[in-house]
Amino acid sequence: MDSSGDSPVFSLFYDELDRELQRPDEEMDQFVKFSNLTEKCWLGLGKMGERMRQAILEKVQASQFQILSIGEEKILQKLGEKESEVEDINKKNTELEEKMK
Repeated sequence: MDSSGDSPVFSLFYDELDRELQRPDEEMDQFVKFSNLTEKCWLGLGKMGERMRQAILEKVQASQFQILSIGEEKILQKLGEKESEVEDINKKNTELEEKMK
């Protein structure tokens, strides 16, 4: 992800999110390589092999969804913190403006 214009906090978050999203892909790639090596075995398993493949795919997708959900929670938390900071700054500005009158 290109995060060159983002704050360092979001840049670190994007980098971590990229790593977390790539991890299940790498795991699936390793699984596919393994399954290609044992193709005859998988063909012999027939429907059971397809069910196993589907179960693994569902697990990977659930893992990716969980990672995205956690990322969303962290972003919402950080936005809430930033909104609070803005409110505090606005309050201080108002107080300073009142003192200047």
